[in-house]
Amino acid sequence: MNIALFQYGIGNLEGGGGAERFFADFFDEYNASARSKHKLFFIIDKNSISALKRVGKLNSGKNLLHFKIFSNRLKVLLESTQLIWFTLRHRIKVIHIPLYNRTYLPLLKKIDRLPPSIRPKIVIQIVNCLIPYVLSDKTHTDYTAIHTIYSPLFRELNTDGYFSWYEEFVKYAKENKPFRYEPKKIVAVHSIFADTKKFAPASPKKNQVIFAARLEQPKHPEWFVEAVHMLKEKHYTEINNWQFLLFGDGTMKPEITAMIADLKLNDILYNGAESDLSKYFNYSKIFVSCQDYENFTSLSLMEAMNAGNAIIARDVGQTGLVLHENENGIFIEPDTVEGLVNAIRKLITMEPAKLDNMGQKSVELMKNTHNVDNFIKQIDDFWGSL
Repeated sequence: MNIALFQYGIGNLEGGGGAERFFADFFDEYNASARSKHKLFFIIDKNSISALKRVGKLNSGKNLLHFKIFSNRLKVLLESTQLIWFTLRHRIKVIHIPLYNRTYLPLLKKIDRLPPSIRPKIVIQIVNCLIPYVLSDKTHTDYTAIHTIYSPLFRELNTDGYFSWYEEFVKYAKENKPFRYEPKKIVAVHSIFADTKKFAPASPKKNQVIFAARLEQPKHPEWFVEAVHMLKEKHYTEINNWQFLLFGDGTMKPEITAMIADLKLNDILYNGAESDLSKYFNYSKIFVSCQDYENFTSLSLMEAMNAGNAIIARDVGQTGLVLHENENGIFIEPDTVEGLVNAIRKLITMEPAKLDNMGQKSVELMKNTHNVDNFIKQIDDFWGSL
């Protein structure tokens, strides 16, 4: 069966873009795997290809179908005609949207209206962990934005399947039934993967603690900065041979940069944006995540695990799938900046051999559970069930 990922409009990926990077890796891994059951294409525009290549992704040119973006009054007609032509020319049976936004809806409606004999199945990937929480709470500050994006999708498109990163979305869909047309399949993954070629433990490791994420409010980079400040003020003797590194870009970048300067942390906290974090993750010992709602499927976290880092994270969502308490890391307890300080102190003052063992447990968890073969099996089974 022929499947196509369809994605366009990817911007600058330095300092973020975990989902975009993941699906580029997945495309290459799937086409290289002897265990793949289907033939996978990627419908994508040239600027998105360039953006991915700038961060070392999408290395294979095999099965790429070049999509042209238009900006005139015939935009929907011209773009949907392209999409239909690709579908017919390559006998595409499933179109899978990795990162949905509202611009896809008019194009997918055209696909949905094709005669049943040639209409491909339509799959939407759910990568936004906010959806079930926000749509269940009309007072949430993000309600209007999330509702505007997803409610028309649920009401207007006959989607055949939803492939979700999160069990919480599956639960929300079953309980609230937001769809006008009931999808045939709504499935959540339980295993994911990250690049094992670039991300692997170096020797020797350095005394470094890393935070890496898009600098947006749900990621709480300010927690990390505040924690480093508290450590410097109250526990300097414990951290005087450790370095702290913060990587990322986003709307909070100016605020975080100013915060680091105001708190006089430039001597111990490096603040930057990097397209290739392997040269840091491979040498660091501890990775920190402070984000709301979910850590499972965080690409940076999983890359850090592949690179042999112990993990500090909040106990939210399905984080327990990637963080096994006191085995490959610890949860932030209490769920505050003070709790983060406690967690960092616990790991940096730990016997070095025990901390190294935590990092090795991260590697083993990725190797044995969150690997490319397991992910391919999940998605192949899902596509086949449609």
